[in-house]
Amino acid sequence: MKQNPFSFYDFLGYLIPGGVFTCVISIFYIPDFWGIIGDFSPKLKGSIFAGSSILVALIIVFYIVGHLISLLSSSFVEKYLTDMYSWPSQYLFIKKSTEQSKSIRGYFKYLTSEVKTDKMSRRDAVRCVFMQIVIAVVLAPMIAVERVMYRLLGVRPTKLPEPLNGMLLKKLECFFNKSEIDVPESIITTGYLKGDLFRFVYHFVQENSENHISKMANYVALYGFSRNLCFVFVLLFWASLLQYQITGLNYQFSIVLAIAASVFFYGFEKFYRRYTLEALMACISIRDKES
Repeated sequence: MKQNPFSFYDFLGYLIPGGVFTCVISIFYIPDFWGIIGDFSPKLKGSIFAGSSILVALIIVFYIVGHLISLLSSSFVEKYLTDMYSWPSQYLFIKKSTEQSKSIRGYFKYLTSEVKTDKMSRRDAVRCVFMQIVIAVVLAPMIAVERVMYRLLGVRPTKLPEPLNGMLLKKLECFFNKSEIDVPESIITTGYLKGDLFRFVYHFVQENSENHISKMANYVALYGFSRNLCFVFVLLFWASLLQYQITGLNYQFSIVLAIAASVFFYGFEKFYRRYTLEALMACISIRDKES
């Protein structure tokens, strides 16, 4: 499949989040930022930097900042989702309710058992705890709203309903058997795609279905957009608290940013789940046609 050098993901995933973050931060700390650019533009008249060059330069800055935000959001926002609920290819099927998502006590029990059974060294366990603390501190505003929504309103990722859940698992088991992929444990027995088995599904669909690739690419762009904007609003929340100390900015603006971060977190989870389900359904439909 041919792709443009500048894709839909570049626009949604990098340019817009980078632009939102750069513009709002400039308003916070350089109020006359756009006035400076306006005053500077006439001085470039007649030079090689005249015309749209400043606009191009800003787009490049937005794009670079967007890449940095994407890198950090995958390390924080996506890590929080997978640590709390596991991957979509797992919680779509998993038999236990997501109400039993990892608590702090449960996570420490898990690490303790891993160390006792020599599956993890003490150093690795300490590193995991440190990383979880860093993620919790950085994402605190988003996590606070997300936990309130989780406990009070029951807003959480949902698994597939029956009979679709069981039927899809059976079809996926047939896919791995026909593809001669050695799966250590039956998918039907475990009740979900254990480990990183989803990679086989993804690459199979990429190689065999052009009809589904465009839809999957749209979901990737949308979940990248939501994940990156979630992290942008988290960063802006902390920036707004700092600005409050400097200029007395109203705390209500910080609360709005925290709510916005949680809204885009739910958007990220939704599109990530739809992307995963699209790949799974495409996989079994392709294999059924081949049969």
